[in-house]
Order: sequence, then C-alpha cells, then structure tokens
Amino acid sequence: MKALCQIAKVSKSGYYKWLKHSNEPEKDRNDYLIIKDIFDKGKSKYGFRTIQMKLMEKNISMNHKKISRVITSFALNT
Repeated sequence: MKALCQIAKVSKSGYYKWLKHSNEPEKDRNDYLIIKDIFDKGKSKYGFRTIQMKLMEKNISMNHKKISRVITSFALNT
C-alpha cells in the first residue's frame, strides 16, 4: 500500500479517507432523483432555494448544502 501511495503521490491517510467516503454518492441516489425531477420541471432554472421550497411542499426536509451538492453533481453527470 505504501508503494502505491507513493506512486500516486497521495498520503495513506488521504487514501483511506477517500476509500471510506467513495460510496457516498450511492446514498444520495434517491434524493438525486427527487431533486433532478424538480430541477427538470423548472426547466433547469431553479436554484437551491426554490428546490428547497418545492421539497417542503412535499414534506421533505433537506439541507441547502445537500441540495447544492446534488445540483453540482448534475454538471458532473452530464
């Protein structure tokens, strides 16, 4: 492991931190689909505040930071 980390020029602690959090996008999959649906219905013009209000109408409570993170992942997935 040490040799691989040296080749990749990353610390062992950094690698293990990445490994621990590497499956987090799967946890957000259902939230991603809900937010994406609202975002698409808004013709890709809704920001996190509008999306948060639409979620509250559906009795779904979600932090603005999570909404922003998921919206940012739209750009990475396209």
